[in-house]
Amino acid sequence: MKRLINWLDQLVNLVAIASMFTMVILVFMNVVLRYAFDSGLPWSEEVSRIAFVWVVFLGIIIANRDNSHLRVDIIVSRLSKIGQKITGAIAGIVTVLVLISVLIGGSKLIALTHAQGLPATGIPTSVIYIAGVMSCSILLIGIIAKIFKKKENQQ
Repeated sequence: MKRLINWLDQLVNLVAIASMFTMVILVFMNVVLRYAFDSGLPWSEEVSRIAFVWVVFLGIIIANRDNSHLRVDIIVSRLSKIGQKITGAIAGIVTVLVLISVLIGGSKLIALTHAQGLPATGIPTSVIYIAGVMSCSILLIGIIAKIFKKKENQQ
């Protein structure tokens, strides 16, 4: 399980870096072409938008892995240790339920939009929704791995 998690972490990092690099290069090229030559690449806006969506969803995975999501803990920090564990468990359950619902809804969106192409590139619209479904899948794997890791540490 640990090897799978490490492999997924490396893959997420690689795809996030590639998406960010692609987005930055395409936007920069388009700006230069528009100001210098009064013409741009019509497809670059769509590709950079897709890359942005992928960066955002992959960033969610990275932030969850590093425990760097923003959180407000004014109330939770004032609870006892047992209260903190209970609220943490409730938050975990709600997170898993939300991820499962996004997986189900995202899968339906992928099925509905796989035949539609984006106007400039013809790339299937479902590529945008695949980012969300993959992100939720990897997050679920990460959350399950964290749960098992906590149980191993307690024993």
